[in-house]
Amino acid sequence: MKKKFLTALLIAATLCLSACSDEEVFTNPDELSGQNEEAVVVEEPVASEDVETISVDDEQAENGSIRQRGVAGYVDGSIYRNEFFGIQYSPAMGYAFLSADDIEKIGNLSSELLDDESIKESLESGQTVIDFLLTDVLMQNSVTCTLGKMADDSFTTEEIEARIDELVPVLTQVYESKGFENLICEHSEITFLEKETPCISISGSFSGTDIKMVQIFLVKDGYSATITVQADTDEKISTLTSVFSNLE
Repeated sequence: MKKKFLTALLIAATLCLSACSDEEVFTNPDELSGQNEEAVVVEEPVASEDVETISVDDEQAENGSIRQRGVAGYVDGSIYRNEFFGIQYSPAMGYAFLSADDIEKIGNLSSELLDDESIKESLESGQTVIDFLLTDVLMQNSVTCTLGKMADDSFTTEEIEARIDELVPVLTQVYESKGFENLICEHSEITFLEKETPCISISGSFSGTDIKMVQIFLVKDGYSATITVQADTDEKISTLTSVFSNLE
């Protein structure tokens, strides 16, 4: 189940707002995840009492991962901060950030392992980069922040709702092709940073397990941050989303 969960999760994370401007999304949705259901299953994250031990070590400090790098954020102790998008995230008890190595094991780029220029080149070439991936111990609930580059540098927050309407049928096609049943994918709203924010709401069943997701989009200066929150209940999604705050 973990293997299939990670497949579904990373499809969602990779199919971010910026991808909707790429014609290939509409013709080759199966290629978006960069993986198949034989993805490597990562080690379980640490238990809640160990969350504070997931801190930036000396090696990470030396390679610059503790500072803001362009659009990428960083994890400082147990808090994620992104100065470019002006957000921060402090996990609830029982949740932990996956390491950069584990993110790469499941076939995705982690911003933590890339330097400034590599992040820029990856985004400019149309790739998506995972800025953080947070899960509970059982990997049943998660939060992912994915960075992307918009095709149109002048794209604004006001245009997000129209882009969401374009992306909904694409997501529907992708999830149905991956075996989701009773799928509902729609334009919705959720409270984010203390205000009602447009999002994509997804619900359905996958291999007998009910899955709910929301995707929230931030855009700035031609770049996007796609926040994917996945849980088994609407209440948990609301709780996981509410932990985001404006950067202090």
